[in-house]
Amino acid sequence: MTGSTPGQAKLIEGRVLASSTGTPSKFKAGARVFHVKFGPGSVAEVDGNKLTVDFDKAGREMVLDSFVQAG
Repeated sequence: MTGSTPGQAKLIEGRVLASSTGTPSKFKAGARVFHVKFGPGSVAEVDGNKLTVDFDKAGREMVLDSFVQAG
């Protein structure tokens, strides 16, 4: 379905931009991290190498562990 009709969802095709490598992250839930764009934050969840981080000013974002550093 490419169009939308009132009351119907619009189908959007896409692809996964980043997926977990399955390799455990060196970061654990509760760890403090720093991201160049989002600033400091706390790891909320870990899924392989994907982190869900509650950034102090940017809110909750999902990032790969290679894009943050301990801090």
